[in-house]
Amino acid sequence: SISMIMVTLSRSVAGRQQGAGTSLTLPAILASEAIQIALGLGKCLPRNLALRLFSAGGSLYHLIDPRTRRLTLRNLQLVYGDSAEADSISKRVYREMGRNVVDMARLESVDADYIDQLVEVSGMDNLLRAIDQGKGVIGITGHIGNWELLASYLGTHGVPLTVMATQVLS
Repeated sequence: SISMIMVTLSRSVAGRQQGAGTSLTLPAILASEAIQIALGLGKCLPRNLALRLFSAGGSLYHLIDPRTRRLTLRNLQLVYGDSAEADSISKRVYREMGRNVVDMARLESVDADYIDQLVEVSGMDNLLRAIDQGKGVIGITGHIGNWELLASYLGTHGVPLTVMATQVLS
């Protein structure tokens, strides 16, 4: 499930294990447990409340993780230059990431109607026509908005899907 994948990733990333048999550090364990608790809250709180709470959590993360904040700002400055706009967008990126976690945490327990309310798709008829004709389709997307919901949307509408990804080295 999505939440189990996120927890597994958080443990391996947070732990930065140095070899077989090496146990996680206390901060890594605490971070992993905090992620599990946050995912649980994202599932059970009313969506509007969870969105506000997780948006605030994203803002907090922006403040307390200088390494990632600098990387985000550096990437935005490639487009916007050293500007107040790049700084403003950087802050919004973290708020939106926090909000995205709410729906990611809920993916395993929602139905097509829930996802349909969140995702707007244009050109679906073209995709379905290509599939009906036995043609393969290659779709490319960036990390814009809660793009993870797109895969759920396609899956709930019977579209076969394979996702490929790679780690971006920064």
